[in-house]
Amino acid sequence: MFTLLALTVGGSCAPLVTAVRGYAPDFVCFFASSGPRGSRALVDGAGAVCNGAPNIVAQTGLKPEQYEVVELAEPDSLPECYGRVREALARLGAGREGWRRIADYTGGTKTMSVALALAALEAGWGLSLVTGTRPDLVKVLNGSEMATLINAWEVRARQRLAEARELFNTYAYASAGALLEGLARTGPLSNALQSEVK
Repeated sequence: MFTLLALTVGGSCAPLVTAVRGYAPDFVCFFASSGPRGSRALVDGAGAVCNGAPNIVAQTGLKPEQYEVVELAEPDSLPECYGRVREALARLGAGREGWRRIADYTGGTKTMSVALALAALEAGWGLSLVTGTRPDLVKVLNGSEMATLINAWEVRARQRLAEARELFNTYAYASAGALLEGLARTGPLSNALQSEVK
């Protein structure tokens, strides 16, 4: 199965290198901030841009045809980031039916991460986060990082449950019932959510 990976890029290369190596994607889309102080250079910039190491592309062995960079001019603007990310995910997914689609929101500004997570949930992509051992509240211990898939189904199910409530409250009982039946059959739910759906 082919894999498509989307990543937000922030000030640290290590977790993104971990994600790319861990998922071994066939194509990667990096969402990076633009400008002289942006994170764009970390992706494929010249020199030792990653804390004394080469860029992410060099560290992971990605070829030019295996990645693209979407630059975000306003990395703290949720409307701009969400719009650009949403558009890119739709474009990337077109023609790649059957591919595993993963969005890793580890890097980037908090706004970039939120934008990627929101757009990915909406588009049905899997979510990922690079985690590791934390000796303090500042950062994860180098060498302990691991890319981990997040159970986004529970989040999606809660969103669908809210839609069902809205349909029910507007007297669209058949539509609400169909949505709830689909929820119960689509994926595993926690006991509490299963009880709510029933």
